[in-house]
Amino acid sequence: MAAPTIVTINHSLSRNEVRRRIIKGVDRLAVRIPGDASINHQWVDPDHIELVVKTFGAQILCSAQIADNQLIITLWLPFTLSMMSKPIASAIQNKGLRYLS
Repeated sequence: MAAPTIVTINHSLSRNEVRRRIIKGVDRLAVRIPGDASINHQWVDPDHIELVVKTFGAQILCSAQIADNQLIITLWLPFTLSMMSKPIASAIQNKGLRYLS
């Protein structure tokens, strides 16, 4: 597995509002990911969610940490997807900015 890919999304929302939006959208996330994706998630604490995304026969481990002015997303991409880390991070950044604005 390659080094983790970290995406930081700045926001001006409260932690509660970011959490509410994540809860509202996490179950719909799979339809937005190509490759007939499935997602399992678990809240570790009120500001930290961990996800396992399965797509294209690969498993991607993810975590999202809610901070006061940013959402920090960490992805551990398997080698087969590591060459796509920049486009994947860019897509997450762009969609995340729209979702949290």
